[in-house]
Order: sequence, then C-alpha cells, then structure tokens
Amino acid sequence: MKNKILILSIIFAAFTNICFAQANGKKKTIETPLENQVIVVGRIHFSTDADRNYLFDAFEVPEDRREFKDIVVLPVYTPGMIQKPAKDGSVSYITIPKLTLSMFNSKAWVASDNYFFIKYTVGKDGILYMTSATAFIGGSHLLPVILPMYFKVKIPENEKYIYIGDFYYSTKGINFELSVSVKDEFESAQKALDEVTKNEVSLCRVSKQPFDDDDKLGFSYSPVQSEITQWYSHVKKACEEAE
Repeated sequence: MKNKILILSIIFAAFTNICFAQANGKKKTIETPLENQVIVVGRIHFSTDADRNYLFDAFEVPEDRREFKDIVVLPVYTPGMIQKPAKDGSVSYITIPKLTLSMFNSKAWVASDNYFFIKYTVGKDGILYMTSATAFIGGSHLLPVILPMYFKVKIPENEKYIYIGDFYYSTKGINFELSVSVKDEFESAQKALDEVTKNEVSLCRVSKQPFDDDDKLGFSYSPVQSEITQWYSHVKKACEEAE
C-alpha cells in the first residue's frame, strides 16, 4: 500500500511540474543547426482592409474556423532544386521529397506578426533562395494571399543564425492590391532568438540580392501540398505559439 501511495505521489508531482511549466509559458527551444544548416530569423506582418466576414461567407468557411489568426507559411527550399534549361530549351522540375516537405511543414507555419525560426539546409554554394511566402486569412486554406519575396542571400562563413528582416505586407480592396516594405529590427530579433536557444548565440544580418536571369527556380512551396486533414493542426499550433 505504501508503495502504491509513493508511486501515486511521484506521478502527481511530475504532473504538477508539467502543469507549472505550462502555466508559466515555458517555450520549447529550437534545435541547433547542423554543419550544412542555418536558422533563418525574421517576421512577416500581414494586414488587409478586406471585409473578413464577407470573405468567410463567400468561401463558406465554417463558423468554428473563423477565429484563427492570419497564418503565414514560409517558402520551402532544398539545395539542388535550381533548374538549368536543357539545350532544347525545356526545364525539368524535381518533385520535393515527401519526407522533406513533411518535416518542413511541421516548422514553417507562423502567426502573422510573430518571429519565425526556420531551419534551412544550404547547398555547397552557401546560397539560400527565398521565393514567395503565403498568408492565409483567418488561417483558412480557402483564403491564400501570395507574398512575393524573390531574393537570395549568401550565408557568411561560420554563421548559423541569420536575420532576413521584418516584412510588412498589406493589401487593399477585394482584388488584394499588395504593397510591401522591409524594415531592420535587428535588436528585437536578437532578443527573440535569445528566448528560444539553450545557449547564447549571435544573430547575423545578411544582404539580400535579387535573383539573376539564369537562376531558374524549379520549386516553390505550394499550400495544397499540405493535407487538409492536417491543415488546422498546423494552424492551431501556430496560433498557440503566438499567445
């Protein structure tokens, strides 16, 4: 009987510690990047003056799915997916491996106005290519807005955490006329990074360059590649992390 009481006490104590940690908003730390990886840090701020209720009604978004935050999904990038045209002028496209996409999906979703810490694998050339992010109004897969980025960065030697900036996207009208500006809020980004790393690390600014004419990109993250059955689990997780 005493052993049973002891076991129950241990279980209760462990449960209490878990609840205490959750109540105090303890956040998980991000994984340390490997030799060929970097953590990309930044924020995307998305806003629209469109009538949300009109959009939800027009696209028949269920009532119980109208309270989510706007969600942003970062573009996927896998080294070796830059396509050069063949002699006949054709371009062959490589399908993103399912496992790669699945692993990326679990980390690439973030609520608008919140920092993202996305792990990317970089090729031997040390260049990371960013195409377009996608915002989803109210987290709905029926209401995507493409957010063009289209830049590349050369990762400085020995740098593992890079800051690409704070992107401010806004749309006007039912046609979603888009405008964008990029701001440097480096100090704020460093503080945010400090909160999710186990050890003290240094964030690095990088210079963004436009794509060259010969950068034939055969890849871009497509939202429909996420199964609808898993969609709102990603949305809920991103919203919870934003609290």
